[in-house]
Amino acid sequence: MLILSTDGGTNNIYTELETIKRKYIHTNKSIEAYFYKANPNIVNEYEISGDIIYVKTEEAYPYLWKKFWLVLKALEHRLNEFDYISRPNASTFIILDRYLKHLETLPKRRCCSGPIHHGGQAIPFPAGYLFTISRDIAIHFLYNNIIKDNHGIDDRGVGIILNKLNIPIINVKYIEINDIHKQRETLMNEVLNDNIFMVRVRHFNNSSTNAFGIDTPNRLIDDISVHKLLLKKFYDME
Repeated sequence: MLILSTDGGTNNIYTELETIKRKYIHTNKSIEAYFYKANPNIVNEYEISGDIIYVKTEEAYPYLWKKFWLVLKALEHRLNEFDYISRPNASTFIILDRYLKHLETLPKRRCCSGPIHHGGQAIPFPAGYLFTISRDIAIHFLYNNIIKDNHGIDDRGVGIILNKLNIPIINVKYIEINDIHKQRETLMNEVLNDNIFMVRVRHFNNSSTNAFGIDTPNRLIDDISVHKLLLKKFYDME
């Protein structure tokens, strides 16, 4: 499990998200999990420190494909140890037992699952909230000649390569919580569905967020409060 993250973020939101995710992400022995972050100042292409993998690139949107490509390269010599590579972001809450049950339904070759999005483009892609690929697909990504100079957005790049390989995306359902006024109702109802294993948490629709979705102090409060509710509900942790 390679968790897209960064150091700090607005109001240290990602630091707080990592703190919560660490409480549960290492609890299942079937999953080996790392946070991966960009650091252009490291000597080598990647450095592994505990459960963090630093990769030598700039921390800049939309240049996330190179970041993903480098973290795959960091684990290239170990890819045959894993059936799947999971790529969630730090703000997605994962219900691990449900997620593992989902993996049991997937083929182990030529496989990608995730919420299917288009994002204004014709080619569908698995949303970066959490997508899963089989290890042969990860190897295709490492040696592809489709994403030139490894530039671009990671989930959209995944869609482009899958399209070239004629591999369909297996769609998965998820819950999105982006409005503080609806979060508790959503948690009490939709999350009870046993097929739901991922909750995307990112608040935009509150009085402190502008029309462009710029992060505000409210996101730190509202996002983290939802993650803590989920942590208590599914892992009995605080």
